[in-house]
Amino acid sequence: MVTVSAAVEGSLDEAVVDRLIRHVGGHVRQDMVPREGSGRTEGPAYTSRLIEYATDRWRPDVAVRRADSLRRAVACLQRLGSESA
Repeated sequence: MVTVSAAVEGSLDEAVVDRLIRHVGGHVRQDMVPREGSGRTEGPAYTSRLIEYATDRWRPDVAVRRADSLRRAVACLQRLGSESA
């Protein structure tokens, strides 16, 4: 999980890439992690891989049970949605 301190100290993308460097292998890492010396903060297919994960693999119903900050964010969005309806 990306910590709030990592997101505050640098960009959230940098925190995600740092985690990828340490925990992911193969083509995913190659697509998402920038080439050394490129000057970029993310790899060439970072966005498309993130979209693929969010669309096909991420299970928000499971994630809200494991991440209290996500649970609070979802609850806030649900309240906002019900207020505007």
